[in-house]
Amino acid sequence: MTNTIPVQYEGITCGELTMEKQGLFLRFTGSCTIQSHEILRAFLEIDQDVIPLGVAIPEGNRLHIQQTVLSSKIIGHKVHGAFLAVREPDGYLPWRGEICGYSAQGVACKKEGGLEVALALEPEKPFDLLPLICLFSYKRIDGKPYLSILLDKKGNPVLSDAVPSP
Repeated sequence: MTNTIPVQYEGITCGELTMEKQGLFLRFTGSCTIQSHEILRAFLEIDQDVIPLGVAIPEGNRLHIQQTVLSSKIIGHKVHGAFLAVREPDGYLPWRGEICGYSAQGVACKKEGGLEVALALEPEKPFDLLPLICLFSYKRIDGKPYLSILLDKKGNPVLSDAVPSP
């Protein structure tokens, strides 16, 4: 069994990983075309979790990724992709899903009673969930602007009690 998984860096696809089953293990190999002066680490994104795949090794103008992982850590989970980052995310993990019927992609962090989802706020791009804008709040994560929303365990928005009803 061999699968190909796209690798992203800062939201842009820069390479791919090959996932190959080897007995009780899964072997990940791949490369990316990213040039960086920083040490980048590779992560595999599954369901609501991230599995570290180690440091991407520079060789010429490419970064190479090689790692073997117990298949029991991944089998039964949906693999969403892989990404490169300077460090492991602080509580926020890559996230894809739906909010009130709208497809969305951003980062998420588990909170008491639900999940906080944060979508990158990019001034040059329209906000895809504009009809739901009143449910979001502004927040900065790692110095970048986001619009965040709290979802309950069923994926429904949690409305704040701060504003009393008329």
